[in-house]
Amino acid sequence: MMVKKIMSLIIFFIGAKAFCQHDEELFVFDYFMGISKENESTNTSNTHITFNVPTIVGKSTLIHSLQFENYKFNYDEQIAFNTSDIENIKSLSYGLTLKYPLDEEWHFTIHPNISMTSNHLTFTNELLLTGGVAIHKSNLKSETEIGIGYYTFLGKPRILPKIKYTKKVADNFAYTVGFPQSNVTYNYDTRSSFVSELNFKGTYAYINKPIVVDNSPIDKIEYSVVTFGLKYLRKLDLNWSFFIQTGGILYNDFDLTKNTALKVDIFRAPFISSGVTFNLNRK
Repeated sequence: MMVKKIMSLIIFFIGAKAFCQHDEELFVFDYFMGISKENESTNTSNTHITFNVPTIVGKSTLIHSLQFENYKFNYDEQIAFNTSDIENIKSLSYGLTLKYPLDEEWHFTIHPNISMTSNHLTFTNELLLTGGVAIHKSNLKSETEIGIGYYTFLGKPRILPKIKYTKKVADNFAYTVGFPQSNVTYNYDTRSSFVSELNFKGTYAYINKPIVVDNSPIDKIEYSVVTFGLKYLRKLDLNWSFFIQTGGILYNDFDLTKNTALKVDIFRAPFISSGVTFNLNRK
């Protein structure tokens, strides 16, 4: 009830014009957990919360995004150093997306993002600036995005493409091919959907107090994961949706870095995630 009240207030401040013209997700909550049966494996879970607030400025749309993530790692007891300082990695970020229409089908976006990601979030944390630019084309049957930016999809931030091509094959079937995400969507009815999804995701974190391994201080973490899963999405009402997803972790890479990388073995195993979303869909 409290969350619904908060979301109602956000909608009020956005204004009727933005509310009627856009279908943005205002709120996303997602909890991800790896399922490992091997005691010697390192495993992980992640709590993800996002708030988006779209506003209209002239012809442009501005979307303010606030995101929080909390990664929890359980390490193999055989690791030869104290892992207590890197068992929880938190991230807080703010992003601003500008969408500017070029004509009826094409629009341009720019998305700067500033974040702090660390084992202990403080005002003294180093800040990381990421983001990119892209052009989009959309119509009733397809959507295309071609962009480039400085992203952490593969762990350590680097220049990467951001590509998406979505094709609506039928009223209840569509597919998306791209990077960092590809999927196939089947709408069973007006309230239930099944989504098969391949996803690349990563994070880059600072360690407040460097840990010493083999007489070498290490002050950064690179983590990347590739998952493939099947998601069930259910609309609870006009705006709220629930989802649950299960699948496999195809690739997991965890590096403690300084001048050289120290790899920590991460399991490849099944996962499950679930959560809720709140959007502006008025259909």
